[in-house]
Amino acid sequence: MTSDRFTRGIYAPIPTFFKTNSPPGGIDVELVQQHVLTLVRAGVKGVLTCGSYGEGPLTSREERIEIVKAIREAFDANGFQDRVILHGISDNSYLTAIQNACDARDAGADGVLATPPGYYAGQVNESFLINYYTQLADHSPIPVYLYSFPAVSSGIDLTSDLIIKLIKHPNIVGAKFTCGNVGKITRVLHADPTFRALSGYSDFLVATAALGGSGTIAGPANIIPTLLVKLYEDVERGDLVGAFKQQKELAVYENEITAMGIEGTKIILSRFYGRPAGSPSESLRAPPNNYTPEQVDNLVALGDKYFKMEQEAAGSK
Repeated sequence: MTSDRFTRGIYAPIPTFFKTNSPPGGIDVELVQQHVLTLVRAGVKGVLTCGSYGEGPLTSREERIEIVKAIREAFDANGFQDRVILHGISDNSYLTAIQNACDARDAGADGVLATPPGYYAGQVNESFLINYYTQLADHSPIPVYLYSFPAVSSGIDLTSDLIIKLIKHPNIVGAKFTCGNVGKITRVLHADPTFRALSGYSDFLVATAALGGSGTIAGPANIIPTLLVKLYEDVERGDLVGAFKQQKELAVYENEITAMGIEGTKIILSRFYGRPAGSPSESLRAPPNNYTPEQVDNLVALGDKYFKMEQEAAGSK
């Protein structure tokens, strides 16, 4: 199986905006739709929902379905039918992951991402991982992307040897490399140049793209999408001198934006879209950073700097 809509480029792992600070929860659909339309208008090719940035493991089945449906509706109603929705389905049970994949397809997603199951990390070996991903790929109605992120998988790393074995399955089409291992990407693309290798951070986007990778799924795309799109376009045009110059700057931006955490990103995006301070859209279910009021002010100022840079970049296109 392949995703007809998938194209090389920049993808944003969007945060999940909630409409209440406590149970029963619920999704701020209006803000989610507003945000994703801002991104695709900047040239982003698609979004990842319910990944680590989107607090996927902390959302309910109903909420996950609601998010995907809302985004597909927004894309279709605004002339972006070609944009891609990748959806996080990670779960320790491949049965639940398969159910999540079926839900995602029904709601309008184009592909699914899954980290390795980490609950029994001490007993996980290669054969176990091959069985897990094979069961998932056999039964998922849409393409599967591996998600190599040891930090959220109890330290389990998807090695290049393992990935090369897994991608022989026709329904395993790509991977998000949040492990940051460029050597791993190189070996996988040497084995299969058609594999959709996506960097998990923007600070090695140029290296990934130059090796034949398909782009990035990176947090800064939520805040400076035009800058990332322009960088990727430089690589595609063969302007590596210009691309490497931008990459050095973006590596600094990536570090600052990543340090904000999910909470910081939600705060500055919520304010950017006109929500008052302390709105439920700033709330999170992941462990909080416990920012002081002064730290929040500093975050907002940093966000304003990046939004200004983004507006200038958009104006120069």
